[in-house]
Amino acid sequence: MDARKTVMGSTLRIAVGEGICIAVMLLVFLIIGKLDGKVLLGALLGTLVAVGNFFLMAVSVSEAADKAASQDVRGGQTLVRTSYILRLVGMFGILFAGIYFGHLNVFSTILPVAFVRWIIMVDGFFRRDDHPKDPGSDISIQDEDE
Repeated sequence: MDARKTVMGSTLRIAVGEGICIAVMLLVFLIIGKLDGKVLLGALLGTLVAVGNFFLMAVSVSEAADKAASQDVRGGQTLVRTSYILRLVGMFGILFAGIYFGHLNVFSTILPVAFVRWIIMVDGFFRRDDHPKDPGSDISIQDEDE
């Protein structure tokens, strides 16, 4: 239950970050006068693919951790590798089909996938550190002249 809660919490943070990034992206499209249905549908498809990919990645990593905890490290590694390949192929196929057959805006379709990396970086920067500090880390070395 704890792993599922962690996966859902992480996915929710990514989804909220995606929403903020998409709002900014759509505002830029509006300012430059290029906001239309193709941009909106591309943003929707890209967001669904990006958040779905993150969710599937989190689930597979959680399952791999469970396998590693039960001494099946090789099975966990295989699971993560297979998941990565299938997710990558699936993302490419869905995004390509959406752009090629749906005539969606390329930038608004692909950017949401790139936003995930930035969201993870910002989330890690602002996240409260749950680990206790090393007791010796608060010690500062002062100059003898002070």
